Parts: sequence; C-alpha cells; structure tokens
Amino acid sequence: MGNNQLDTGVKKGGNNTTGIMSLVISIIAVVGCWIPGLNIISMFLAVISGIIAVISLISAFRNKSSSKSLSISGIIISLFSIFLGSSMNNHIFGSSSSSTSSTSSSSNTSSTSESSENNNSNSSASKEVEKSQYAVGDVIKFDDKEVTITNVKRNYSTGNEFSKPKSGNEFIKVSVKIDNKSKDTVSVNTFDFKVQDSNGVIDDCAAPTYSLDDGLESSQLASEGSKTGSMIFEVPKNDSNLILIYQPSFLSNKKIEIKL
Repeated sequence: MGNNQLDTGVKKGGNNTTGIMSLVISIIAVVGCWIPGLNIISMFLAVISGIIAVISLISAFRNKSSSKSLSISGIIISLFSIFLGSSMNNHIFGSSSSSTSSTSSSSNTSSTSESSENNNSNSSASKEVEKSQYAVGDVIKFDDKEVTITNVKRNYSTGNEFSKPKSGNEFIKVSVKIDNKSKDTVSVNTFDFKVQDSNGVIDDCAAPTYSLDDGLESSQLASEGSKTGSMIFEVPKNDSNLILIYQPSFLSNKKIEIKL
C-alpha cells in the first residue's frame, strides 16, 4: 500500500468505484425525497453521498484519473437531493402549520360567531320578554289582532248565592276587546285566556263566566270586526301578582301576558 489508490477505490486510468457508489446513493436519495416520511433519511443519504463524491473527486485529481464525471455527477445529484428534501419538508410542515392555524382561526371565528349569536339571541329573547309584558289598557298587536284589557274588577260578586269562590279565594272579572286587523276571519274563544297566580298556578275561566250577560262568547270575527266581552276567574284573595295569559293556539308557544 505505497499509494492511496486502493483506499479510495480510484485506480489510475481505471474505474472510479467510490464515484459509482456516490452516484447510486445520491439517486436513491432523490427518489426517497419524494416519499413522505423518508425526506429526512434521504437528505442524510444525500449528505453521505456528497461526502463520498467529494473524496472520490479529490482522489481522482491526485491520481490523475479520467473517471471524474461520476464523482461530479454524484456531487450534483447529492446537492439536488438535499435541496429537494428540504423543499419537500418545508412544504409538508408549512402546510400542516397553515392547516392548524386555519383550523384554529376557524374555531376562533366560529366561537366568536356563536358567542355573538348567543348574545343576539339573549338580547332578542330579552326584548321579546319585555314586549310580552303589558298592562291593563294597553292596545296589544298580536297575530293580526289588537287585544285590549279594558277593565278588571277584583272581589267580583256574581249576585248568585250558589256561585261563590272557595274559602280564601275571590272572583275577578276581566273585560276584553278584540279587533281583527287582518284580511282573514279569525276565531275568538274564552279558552284562549288563562290566569296565572303568584304560586304559578294557571287556570281557565271559572264557570260563572258562562252566565254573564256580557260574557265573552266563542265566535268568528271577519276582517275589521270587533268583539267585546268579559270573563270570570277564581284566584287567591288579594293576590297582587296575577297575570292574564292570552295564547290563541295550543299548537304554538306564542303568547302575551298582561299584569292585572
């Protein structure tokens, strides 16, 4: 071993073994760079291939070998593999980061939008509650009708000794006016009205209603028609938190409440 020809694999005027090795490894690295998950390994192979190619090229110059093209090709392909692998990694991780950021942004936007919608919903609900609370004498527009409680009489006496409230209770007489403001015929019914007391008990009108001279009778109202009538409810005596509920359809939750 008087010279380095055997160590480097370069024989004077002969084949460049290390150059071939470098070329093969660099080609494998290029192929691996296109496969997700193998980019890092392929870049490592490309670095090794480049080192071998540089050593082979230096040895070829020292030994004045003509087989330099393989080493040069190995260097070029190795550098290309490193560049390609780096670009692929940046693309993969960049896309992942962008996707995560986009998802986070979308989640934040959705959360903000949901919060805004909830706030708007709560605000609308609050407004609806405010609008559903009315007083005696208010003209209330509801489902193409105008409803007005014109009078309320507490501790009402029917004048009939056989028609009296239970002990601890009293009768109240509620007079109402309904105007049809729609172009269609609408229904009027005593069962559309109920009274809720301070204990949360909700009752229909009492039996004496149907013997009233001005009792509200179930009927139909034509367009621009008007109807007045009264109803009697039995409630706890001196209850100051009575609410009249008007709900014309049992299929709908739409209703209005009038503080009596």
